[in-house]
Amino acid sequence: WLVEQALIYELKFEQLKLVAVARLREKKLEPPTNLRLERIIRSALRNFESKFFNEITLNLSSKSKEQIDILLSDKASSQELNEVNQSQSNKTQAKNTIEGEEINTDPEILTWAELKTDPGRTGVESFQKEVAKLKIFRELELPADLFKKIPNKVLQIYKSRVAVEHPRDLRRHPDNVRYSLFAAFCWLRSQEVTDNLVELLIQIVHRINAKAEKRVDKELITDFKRVYGKNNLLYEIASASLDKPDGKVKDVIFPVVNESTLKNLVKEYKSTGNAYRERVYTVMRSSYAGYYRRILPLILNQLEFRS
Repeated sequence: WLVEQALIYELKFEQLKLVAVARLREKKLEPPTNLRLERIIRSALRNFESKFFNEITLNLSSKSKEQIDILLSDKASSQELNEVNQSQSNKTQAKNTIEGEEINTDPEILTWAELKTDPGRTGVESFQKEVAKLKIFRELELPADLFKKIPNKVLQIYKSRVAVEHPRDLRRHPDNVRYSLFAAFCWLRSQEVTDNLVELLIQIVHRINAKAEKRVDKELITDFKRVYGKNNLLYEIASASLDKPDGKVKDVIFPVVNESTLKNLVKEYKSTGNAYRERVYTVMRSSYAGYYRRILPLILNQLEFRS
């Protein structure tokens, strides 16, 4: 019962002990001694893991196993996984061109430690590294339903186990253990990296907007002067215009509201209204086209968007 039911939801010994005692009470059975119960639970753990490792390994293709071995090889664990990445796919040094500019969509990759880290500072470089990580995980070609019946918290335990081990230690495990543990690690990491890419994309959009607003504000702040009492000014202008509808602006309006006040009013509108937003948008477009556009082929090649 422990192997079939409880271990699917929990792999911690103390939790399993509580579940086992509750199950015995439910069945109105007297619990065994603590020592015997401990042996039963540890035996169930071993049986579950043995079954789990064997099933996962059977569901992995020979190509997936080969890619896992490459990632855990001496060459990969030394310093430069980018050499391995080239041997994995020396055929693809994919590059896209946008309006004559050559954009590298296959950025340099990465040490074993970097595969386990978060993206870090928001920017194009972080985005490129996350894309490179996702590319490596996808090259393993793990089946879509590989861990369909296994809860995430069980996979998280295996992922944590892999994260703290050196590739040298992982290579010492039996084949079925090594392949299953590493597959669980890559399965979860690919989901996390996908989430990171989406989050980075959102943050980059916000950054483009914030920088554009800052730049436009800096341009406008030097000659911006707020005009107060705009409703009264509008009333004065409207009254003067109605009193002398055929008069010249210089003769009718300026005596009521001076020219400098009207200029400040125009500048204020340009710095706060639609004109301001249009200026910010123009700067955003320029920033995107000149620098951030390089991430577009990266994200379109790696992520699928649905509405």
